[in-house]
This record gives sequence, structure tokens and C-alpha cells, in this order.
Amino acid sequence: MKTIGKLCMALFLIISLVGCSSDDEGGNETSASLVGTWAVTSLDYEGTTSFDFLGETVNTSFDGVGQNLDLNFTFTENPNEYTSEGSYDIVLDFTVNGMSETETTSIDNLQQEGTWERNGNILSIDGEIIDLDIDIPVGDTMGMSDLTILELTDTTLRLGQEVNEEVTQEGITVSVSVSSVIVFARQ
Repeated sequence: MKTIGKLCMALFLIISLVGCSSDDEGGNETSASLVGTWAVTSLDYEGTTSFDFLGETVNTSFDGVGQNLDLNFTFTENPNEYTSEGSYDIVLDFTVNGMSETETTSIDNLQQEGTWERNGNILSIDGEIIDLDIDIPVGDTMGMSDLTILELTDTTLRLGQEVNEEVTQEGITVSVSVSSVIVFARQ
């Protein structure tokens, strides 16, 4: 069960931060500058996965919450590049075919970089944002990902995503549905 839980968590983290975007919820300010250093203040997500394994359908639901967040993103302009560094824990509550479990995974010494561009309320990021110490090759071929800017003020950045897709890995196709929100505070 822990292997399935780690698979689900890895799929979420990779797809949610290197995946598809949702439409803007509207009603919030989004006109401030993205350029600067931002600290992650919350990371929340929920979702489901479904796949066939050895002729049996495996259904999973999960809720994840970031804790011990010490993760910063710096966005620069001309060129539009970003770096991220830090660490955090993910507390994942998941249910696999009716059996529930909670697992905490620590992500330490994260250091990533890439490029970004903004088109309205869509923030496109090229490169890896999250580094997992789990050997799952999902996401290796993904390029630019889009996140929806739900709020961007002088002090707060809130990004959201709705991901609904199928990912095939080693002959197993996994249907993934994830909703996530990440909140940052300007440093």
C-alpha cells in the first residue's frame, strides 16, 4: 500500500505543478508584478486516481497538505527565469480501495530553475519545480506547464490548477484528477 501511496503522491506533485491549468476563478486582484522572491505559505491539494493493476481496478482518493514549509521561489525579468530552493513535508491522507492511510514525505534540499512567461492570468513555467526522491519517470517529457494566477497582489500570490488526464507508465494507464492551490507571500 505504501508503494501505491507514493505513486499517487508522486503523480500528484509532478502533474499538479507540471501539468494543466484551470480557468480563473475571477474576483481577485491579479495585476501586481510577479518579479521578486516568494515564500510558500501553504500547499493544499485533493484528488483521485484510478488504474488497473493485475486485472483489478485500483481507486485512490487523496488529500495532501504541505507542512514545515521552507520553500522560496524567485522570479526575475529580462530574462524571465525562476529558481526555487528549500524543503517541505507533504502529509498525505489517502484511501486505496476503501483502506485509509496517512503518510508524511519530506522533500529536502530542493533546488530547481527554469523559465516563465505570463499571459493574462496564466503563468507558464518551463522546467522542474518539484524534485522527488522517488524513482517514477512520469513527467520526464512534459514541457511548459500552465498554472492559473488566482490572486497576485504586492504581498500575496495564489496559484491554482485543475488537472484531469491520463498518464501511462510502464504499460499502466492512470487516470488522474487533482485540484491544487499554492499560496506564496512576498519576501
